Parts: sequence; C-alpha cells; structure tokens
Amino acid sequence: MPVAGFIKSGSIPFAIIILGISHITTQIAVIREFINIFSGNEIVLGIIISLWLLLSEIGAWLGRFLENPRWHMPLFHIIIYPVAFLPIVIILLIRFLSNQMLIRGELPGIGILIPWTSMLLISYCIHTGMLLTLASSVLESPGKESSGMGREYFLDNVGDIMGGILFTFILSRYLDNLTVLYVPALLCLFAFLALTSLRTAQGLFFYLLGMAELVALIVVSFFIRLGDFSLTWLYPEQIIVTHSESPYGRLVVTRTGDQISFFENGELLFSTPHTFANKELVHFALPQRKDAGNILLVSGGMAGVIDEIMKYP
Repeated sequence: MPVAGFIKSGSIPFAIIILGISHITTQIAVIREFINIFSGNEIVLGIIISLWLLLSEIGAWLGRFLENPRWHMPLFHIIIYPVAFLPIVIILLIRFLSNQMLIRGELPGIGILIPWTSMLLISYCIHTGMLLTLASSVLESPGKESSGMGREYFLDNVGDIMGGILFTFILSRYLDNLTVLYVPALLCLFAFLALTSLRTAQGLFFYLLGMAELVALIVVSFFIRLGDFSLTWLYPEQIIVTHSESPYGRLVVTRTGDQISFFENGELLFSTPHTFANKELVHFALPQRKDAGNILLVSGGMAGVIDEIMKYP
C-alpha cells in the first residue's frame, strides 16, 4: 500500500478519535476548574457548555472557507499540534487570572463569566471545530461527497465515549485537574507524529517539532509539579498545607500564620482556630440545658467547637 494510502486509512481515523478524547476531557476539566473558581455555582455548567458549542460551531463554519482540497490535509496535520497543549494553557490561565479579574470573596455573576470564558476557550474551540470540517474533507471517498461527514462524526463520537470513560473511571481518580490533561496532550502528539511524513524537509521539521514538545511534556510531567505550583495562584499570601482532588471536587487546606483554613471547590468551609464563632455557637445553647448528658453536634467538630463543648461538665 502506498504511504499516502496508509496514512489516510490508518492515521487519520486514529487522529480523529484522539481529538474526540481530547475534546471531552478538556471540556470536563475546564468546567471543573471554573466551578472551583466560581465557588461551585452550577449555572457555570450551562454557560460554559453553551459557549463551547457556539465557538466550536464557529470554527467548523470557518473551515468551510478553506475551499482548496490541497490544503485540507496539511492544515489538519498542523492544527493538531496546538490542540495538544492549549488545554493545559487554559487551566493555567484560569488559575492565574482569577485573582486579577475577580474580587476575592465575591461570587462573580454571568457578566464576567461569559466574556472571560469566551476569551479563554476561543482558541481551542475554533481549532477543534475547524478540524472537524477538515476531517470530513480528508475522509471523503472519491465520487461520494458526503461520505466523509458520516465517518468523521462516527469516529469523533467514539473518541468522546472513550474520553468520558477514561476521565470518569481513571483520570479523575488518580490525577489532579491539570495533570489529567497531560494524557490527551500526549495522545495528540502521537497523532501529530503519526501523520508526519519524513520524506520531505518540512516533514522532518514537523517531526522534530513534535518530538521536542513530547520531551517537554514528559519533563514537565515527571520533574515539574506544575499543578501544585499553579494552585498557589488561587490562594495568595497563604501556604497550601495539602490538597486533594476526587471525582466530586477539590479540597484544599491552607495556613496563614496560626490559622488553618479548609476550602471545598474554592468555597471556604471553616478556619481554625475560630474562637469567637465557636463560642457563639456553643455558649448560647448549652447554658440553657445545664443537666444535658449527651450532645449531638452536626458538623463543625474540626473547627474547634468540641473544645468549647468540653468546658461544660
């Protein structure tokens, strides 16, 4: 089989499936990050998904203006390269810009959410939307103009399903919200390299470019704790004692002087010691029941409430 035929029959479907995996994992990771920034506000879900669909459709529409078929395959190949690392950049920008654009302690409204989200998502969504249009073109069979569209949507949906399963059962359980994006980045680079031909000087340049980013990604993954470092941007003037992420959200414990604070999805749960609040909670109630033998405390034990309770016989 000629080299071109092999690429078209194998590498392009592989690249489209990888794009589906990248698309769904990036979408989930970005939504989770914004929910942390906006204190668990679920309105964020609908707004981000709506903007994501709109911007992706704009990218697909723009791809229609690339009418020369000779450019479709080269552009499909080139655009995969930025798609590999753009999701990581988006998460870093969300964390870095949060304290630049938002007032700490304030629950931001949709007035700031819509332009900020659009600014961050536009590059990735335009690229991926355009890739879907280009993929439909390069997969077309001779004499069947609509054959590529059906194959492209099928392969993209396969990637979406695989990405959802991968994120739900593996990635979200063992990796944090930034590190999880190293996996689709790695897969996109493999797809980029698989589409690269070494028969030309340009192909050799693209191959070296892909390998350079692959090495950089491996170095960052194993030697630079980018997730931990960027998380400190969300808690300025505080020391992060520990943090943990689960499929349900992010828990962060910070220290400022002698005070320890606990955050869930960006929302302050409590701080300790918080003597005034603990005294107010306990000493209004217990003096009214001097003979109480048992006390039911619903939440607040870690905040020091128990220490106040134990002052009573």
